[in-house]
Amino acid sequence: MKRLTLGSFAILATIGIIAQSSITRTNPTKTIASQTDSLARFRGRAVNFSELVSHFGSPDAAISALNSADNVIIDFYADWCGPCRAMAPHFASMATKFPNIVFVKVDIQAYKMIGDRYNVKSIPTLVYMKNGSVVNRSVGLVSEKDLGIRVASAFGQQPIA
Repeated sequence: MKRLTLGSFAILATIGIIAQSSITRTNPTKTIASQTDSLARFRGRAVNFSELVSHFGSPDAAISALNSADNVIIDFYADWCGPCRAMAPHFASMATKFPNIVFVKVDIQAYKMIGDRYNVKSIPTLVYMKNGSVVNRSVGLVSEKDLGIRVASAFGQQPIA
């Protein structure tokens, strides 16, 4: 019979810890469902991405939650951008008219990597996502009326009065 040395004990202890952590790991499907459910509190208003990051703990976790949502519109903007500032009230108005859609504002200077992930080259850019896939995109200033038409056609929904 082989004698165990201190090094062997450390290896066995590590294997035991790995095995135990594998057993207690959370179900990823349940995690995605809970992320989607927690997005409900962000519906009906335009939400800054930084608020999602605070809620979910990291930019990647916030993007993961958005990708698991049914309908999302992301507005990529910058504070110094005149057309972005002009479109902000239209975006906020649409958030109240389409309460089943999550409206998120991403400051392209604070979260450049998110803009890169969605291939944003100029602002304002709106990215329309359905079940994690980009279904439409618009670049530049859009009137409130045109924005409402684009949102309705992208998601097959009509605004509430």
